[in-house]
Amino acid sequence: MGEIVGYARTSTAEQDAGLEAQRRDLLAAGCTKTFEEKVSSVAPRAKLTEALAWVRTARAGNASADRADRQADAIGDRRRGRI
Repeated sequence: MGEIVGYARTSTAEQDAGLEAQRRDLLAAGCTKTFEEKVSSVAPRAKLTEALAWVRTARAGNASADRADRQADAIGDRRRGRI
């Protein structure tokens, strides 16, 4: 089985505690590789694109996000062709 990949995002640079909490939760969930960024949900998300590319190349067995809204954002963006 491949790596378990996690994605963490906060909207602003001032949300360091939120990013740290997401990182902690992803590691507790068993993520072996995480992608993190501080960017608005309406801005391009380079690390999310990188995480999805990592998963697509079969280097990962599973992908995870700390919160369901993070996954929902990604699914919506993918449907709109933004990633």
